[in-house]
Parts: sequence; structure tokens; C-alpha cells
Amino acid sequence: MTEAKTDRRRRARKPTPAALIDQLGALRDQRLAKQKEVDELKRQETELEDQILQRFTADELSGVKTDAYAASRSTRVIPTVSDWDTFWSHVLETGDSSLIQRRVGQKAVQERWEDGREVPGVEPFTQVGLSLRRR
Repeated sequence: MTEAKTDRRRRARKPTPAALIDQLGALRDQRLAKQKEVDELKRQETELEDQILQRFTADELSGVKTDAYAASRSTRVIPTVSDWDTFWSHVLETGDSSLIQRRVGQKAVQERWEDGREVPGVEPFTQVGLSLRRR
């Protein structure tokens, strides 16, 4: 086989930039279509979780087991700043930057609460969620 023929075959196997772009576009379209499906499934999950939590509250249940799953109501206390001016004043006065992230440093605040110390401008907020695991 001649060198020119081999070179032409190599180029023929190599997809053109246009072909690669079309392939990328098609793949992206597939991903976006699947993401829409995923988003809808997540919306349905959230709706069912809300319904289950409402039933747990109404029926005074902490959990339910089925043949396939076990669901239980879970809670955790999350620091929520109720007065940013007071909170910032405290941070600036004490120089305690461990309380700062883009949100309240949950671990830092909870440690102080556990030690019986108050963090001015922050109050507890109990977040309710649903824990679901395969059995």
C-alpha cells in the first residue's frame, strides 16, 4: 500500500470537526432530555416526602417499614440568624471568625450551644426531613 493511500485512510477514519460538533450536540440534547426527566422525578419525590411527613405528623408516627423500605422522620437543629446586626457585632467584638461561612458555621454554633453558651443573633431552627433506606 502506498504512503498516500495510508494517509488518506487515516484521515478518512478521523471525524471532521463538524461531525464531532454534531455528535456533541446530539449527546448534549440527550443529557438535557434525561435531566428534565430527572428533575420531574425529583419533584415527584419531594411531593411524596411532603405527603409522608404530613401523614407521620397527623398519625403521630415516627416511622413506617414496608417489605422493601423503612422511612423515619428525622430532625436536626440548624442555627438560623434572626438578627444579622447583632450577630455581626458579636463576631466583630469577639473576632470569632469560626462562626462565619456564607452561612452560619453550624458546627461552631452547635458546639457553643452544647457548652451552654449563647450566640447573639442566632436562634435554633428545627429542620424536618425524611430518611429513606433500602431494606
